[in-house]
Amino acid sequence: VTKELNDQRSKVEAKRAEQQRLLNQQVRESRKLARSKKKQSNLVAQLTKKERQLRKEVDNRKAANRRLNTLIAKIIEDEVKKSSTASSAVAASEAELTRLFESNKNKLNWPVPGFITSPFGKQRHPVLKRVTIINDGVDIQTEKGSKVKAVFDGQVTMIAPVAGKNNIVMIRHGDYITIYARLKTVNVKSGQRVKANDIIGEVFTDREGKSELEFQVYKGTTKLNPENWLAMK
Repeated sequence: VTKELNDQRSKVEAKRAEQQRLLNQQVRESRKLARSKKKQSNLVAQLTKKERQLRKEVDNRKAANRRLNTLIAKIIEDEVKKSSTASSAVAASEAELTRLFESNKNKLNWPVPGFITSPFGKQRHPVLKRVTIINDGVDIQTEKGSKVKAVFDGQVTMIAPVAGKNNIVMIRHGDYITIYARLKTVNVKSGQRVKANDIIGEVFTDREGKSELEFQVYKGTTKLNPENWLAMK
């Protein structure tokens, strides 16, 4: 009887120990699941916050592009009026500059050393689904403090601060125009004649430490792909 009681007691204790083990395992899994849910909730919250921030950046860029395009359209309109009243000598000089600029297609020096982070035209946002962005030029990432250079001979026709673009410089090369946006400082003056590789300013660096120049090329009011004009690397 004693042996039988001891066996039953051992079985009860073993069963109780197994139940306790299962209970402890369940508690650990519950805690692990709770931590996983919390981590997932935090991740969702971070992504939601990041998405709102990215959408705000997209909206800010669109607004900045509209401001810049309005300003460029006004300047081009004024330049067209000036050209219509220019002397024959000035017209001939501008025609020659246009020809020279065109002959340097795929040969222009880069305004800053670096690489293109955002190409020309319409493209999908790299993070946000169903969001497209339109780039009127190219974004060239470079090093902090990089000097921005004129890509060709021409005349500075506009220097202006534009919200979301920092300082911008517009240089006319006959019928062609180059735009340099996101400049921290400007080293030239409106009306000044510049040569290729003349320093026109310094690139702006944002709070995240990113230094990017926005570079655009126009012929009249037509936006052109700068990659078709810059020299191959």
